[in-house]
Amino acid sequence: MQGMCRKASSPAGAAPAEVTDPAVTYQNQLQQLRDMGIANDATCLQALVATGGDVQAALELLFSDFGDNDPANTAA
Repeated sequence: MQGMCRKASSPAGAAPAEVTDPAVTYQNQLQQLRDMGIANDATCLQALVATGGDVQAALELLFSDFGDNDPANTAA
C-alpha cells in the first residue's frame, strides 16, 4: 500500500520540475533577440514560446502583425 502511495506522489512531485519559466528556458534565444536590438522581452518571450524557441520563426512573428496591438511592444 505504501508503494502505491509513493508511485502516486511521484508524478505529482515531478510536474513542477517540468514547468519552467520561459525566460530561463529561452534565455539564450532571448539574448540573441536582444543582441539584434529587439528590446521588448515580454513580446520576445511570447514569440519564442509560440515557436518553441526557434529564433528565426520568432523573428518572423515579431516582424509580422504579432503583438502590433500591444502598446508595450515598443522599446522604452
